[in-house]
Amino acid sequence: MPVDALGHWLLAGTSTTLPQASVLSAALTTLGHTFSAALVATAAAVPVALLAWRRDGRFARGAERAAFLTRALPGIAVALSVVHFAIQYAQPPHQQPPMLVTGYVILYVPLALTAVRAALAQVPPGVEEVARPPS
Repeated sequence: MPVDALGHWLLAGTSTTLPQASVLSAALTTLGHTFSAALVATAAAVPVALLAWRRDGRFARGAERAAFLTRALPGIAVALSVVHFAIQYAQPPHQQPPMLVTGYVILYVPLALTAVRAALAQVPPGVEEVARPPS
């Protein structure tokens, strides 16, 4: 419903107190922050997924499980933690896009890890052996 209302406001230009340019600008800014967070979350998930895929030890399992701990946290708890950290230790970026992206990354690394692990599961076992140089 919100997407439908936003589309109607942008196309018809009625029933809104905001100018069209303002709504479009806010939507594009939100998409930009979301895309940035997705890239950073995926980049953070790749090393953990590769470690868990290549090694089957306590450390690899522990690293993967630790990444999933944030799925148990409510989003508001993550947001308040990021704000507290920013106020106490990182004063300049407080209320700036990097803090928003940081919160998104904390929340969505487990989802990115799941996607990367699913992609790695489809890699045939011999591919890694072919890529190694001869010993």
